[in-house]
Amino acid sequence: MLREQWLTSVGKKIETLFLENGYRMPNYLITCGNENLSQARLAHELVISRHISDPLRAADILAHEMVHAAVGLPQGHNTAFAECARAIGLEGEAYKTVAGEAFQERVRPWLDQLGSFPSATLFLRRVG
Repeated sequence: MLREQWLTSVGKKIETLFLENGYRMPNYLITCGNENLSQARLAHELVISRHISDPLRAADILAHEMVHAAVGLPQGHNTAFAECARAIGLEGEAYKTVAGEAFQERVRPWLDQLGSFPSATLFLRRVG
């Protein structure tokens, strides 16, 4: 399974947290890097850094980006954003949320079900 496929599978599960709390998710695409997908014109493009290797951290970053899509990008990190983020179990300041205990309890079984996160931290060194 490719990284984007894994994240999309997690995103579909996280969508249930939004629906349970009265938020509707627009169309979105997930990418890992700075690619500008042509389909993104018809959907929100959620970019998750290639440098993230922890599956729970990837899921909470994805959820943070999904909040932007759910409340609308013009909202930034305002009150509407903060309320939605808290409703799905994210904690911390709105501009740097992390997985709260409730989010972790819901998401961990999904992550276990999906298996290992297709990621590896790269270490570069100079040779010669």
